[in-house]
Amino acid sequence: MKRSEAFPSKYLKAADLTGKPVIVTIKSVDYEKIENDRKVVVSFKGTEKQLILNLTNFISIEKALGSDNTDDWPGSKITLFPTLVDFKGDSVEAIRCRAAAPPKPAAPEPVRVPVPDDGDPGITDDDIPF
Repeated sequence: MKRSEAFPSKYLKAADLTGKPVIVTIKSVDYEKIENDRKVVVSFKGTEKQLILNLTNFISIEKALGSDNTDDWPGSKITLFPTLVDFKGDSVEAIRCRAAAPPKPAAPEPVRVPVPDDGDPGITDDDIPF
């Protein structure tokens, strides 16, 4: 049994992202008392797990969404991604936030330019010496 199974958490951890970026939609932003502090906690549509914001992620979301007012954030999409950060002299996995990548446009159809037929058949089998 894994530690995460033995001690489930309602808060997201970097391991929950399984090494890949995930686009999420913000459902709500609230304050919660965690241990002896009040923390900003973000809930997302489609998952029960929440993200406790540190200052770095708060600023990243603020810049991605263009607002420092958390009342403006619900309904917005952001990308959560795992990365290594330095923490007390050690590299640890952490979640970071950025703007949701816009959907990639479909590749345009190649433009076919008609070639005028000038009556020249080009190279024929008779022109090849072997």
